Amino acid sequence: VEQAPPDDQGVLEHVLVHDDFHARIVPAGYPEGKLARLTYRVLQRQEKRTLLEIELETGRYHQIRLQLSAIGCPVWGDRKYGSQQS
Repeated sequence: VEQAPPDDQGVLEHVLVHDDFHARIVPAGYPEGKLARLTYRVLQRQEKRTLLEIELETGRYHQIRLQLSAIGCPVWGDRKYGSQQS
């Protein structure tokens, strides 16, 4: 991922909806919103990128991509969800 998450390990939990080949985070209680939960652990840090181990607890559409982007760590090269790298 680009950048590094705030902690060396953590849990991300969001409510997601899927529309037209894109997912987005919505407030809890949103109609059709589904819980998305994953855990991550930093395996290696480099200057501009970080290698993470991800464990999915749910399997939502574009979940990893969206949740990591939401904390400022988009998947390297994933321009759809905020990466500045190609």
